[in-house]
Amino acid sequence: LSLPSFLLIVPPPVPQPTHSADPTPHLSSLISLSPSSSSLSPLSFSLHPLYKNYCSETDGEREGEGETKRKGLKIKGKEMKENRVVLIDVMPLVFRSFHGVDSEVNTEGPDRSRLYALIKQATSIIGTLKPTHLAFAFDSFSNWRKQFKSSYKANRPPIDPQIHYQMQFFRKAVNIFGGVNLEEEGMEADDVIAAIAKKTSNFPDTSTTIVSLDKDFVQLLQPDVHIYHPKNKTFITESDVMKKFGVNP
Repeated sequence: LSLPSFLLIVPPPVPQPTHSADPTPHLSSLISLSPSSSSLSPLSFSLHPLYKNYCSETDGEREGEGETKRKGLKIKGKEMKENRVVLIDVMPLVFRSFHGVDSEVNTEGPDRSRLYALIKQATSIIGTLKPTHLAFAFDSFSNWRKQFKSSYKANRPPIDPQIHYQMQFFRKAVNIFGGVNLEEEGMEADDVIAAIAKKTSNFPDTSTTIVSLDKDFVQLLQPDVHIYHPKNKTFITESDVMKKFGVNP
C-alpha cells in the first residue's frame, strides 16, 4: 500500500505555461486508492533547500546523535512513524494571520505583511512536525452543507476581500515548501482532511497529523492520527478531549 505521490514533498515544480491543466489533484484519486504493493516504497524527505536546514534545526527531538532517525522520531513527546503525513487546515491560519497582524500600507504595491505572517506560521509548523508528505487543504467556494441547509453559517459576516486577495498569493507560495494544495468542489477543508486522514490511518509505518484550530477534528483522534494546535504549539490528546467534553474521541 503506497502513499499517493502527489503528497510527497518535492522541490518546487518548474513553472508551467498558463494554458496547462490544473495540477490540483482530485480527492477521489486518493480516497479510491487500493493496495498496490506488499510494502511501502521508500519516500523522499527533500524539502526545498531554503527550508531544509531550518527544518533540521527546530524542535523535533532526536534519538541518539547525528542525523534524525526516520523511524522512532519523537516530536514534542509524540512517537512518529517513518512516514509523516501533515494535513494543514489553511483557513484558520489565514484568519489568524489576517486579524493578528496590522496592515502595512505603502506606495510601492499591495500589502503583503499578512501573507508573510501566514508563510511564517506554515514554516514553523513544517519545521516542528518534519513531514515526509504535506498538504494544504482549502475550502471550496461552493459548499454541500449550504445546499442541504441554507442557514448554515448564515450568521457569519462576509469574508474580507483582502483575505481572498492574500489567499491567491498563498496558494502559489506553498510551492516553496514542496507541498500540495487540496481543494474539492463542494467540500470544506474539514471534509478533505477527514477523508485523507481516514485513508492514511490504514497505511503501514505512517503517522498523520492534522494541523488546525478547529475542535471538530478531535473525533478523528487515533493512535496514529494526531491533532496539532498551531497557536498553542501542542498536540491535543485523548485525555484533553475527555477532560473538555466528557467523552472519548
